[in-house]
Amino acid sequence: MTTIQLEVSRDHLLQAIEQLDADELADLVSELLSLRARRYAQVLSHQETELFERINRWLTAEEQVRRARLQEKLEAETLTEQEHQELIELNEKAEWLNAQRVEALAELATLRQTTLAQLIHDLGLETPAGG
Repeated sequence: MTTIQLEVSRDHLLQAIEQLDADELADLVSELLSLRARRYAQVLSHQETELFERINRWLTAEEQVRRARLQEKLEAETLTEQEHQELIELNEKAEWLNAQRVEALAELATLRQTTLAQLIHDLGLETPAGG
């Protein structure tokens, strides 16, 4: 098997990613988060690794796509009662995962003897202004 190394600029990579459909994008995001966790795991303590796993845990790709579709139906006012219940359950799961993420971030900040705000900045987790 021949190995080919390819250099692609970040801008070209982002342009290629923009062409993915929602399912492919959700899968790619999951894979990228796993890659980031593996890279950090190579140099992190066991405790830090566990915290990063909690920080990076999110809805599955299928759940993300389903949640987005249900949200669109909600906004279009075409959601059935059963779909509404499913959306509520997905939103509750997302909220629980977010709470777990914040808790893990706070623990990691304490472990690294830094502030939560600084840790979020250092990890590049800040959301854009207005986002």
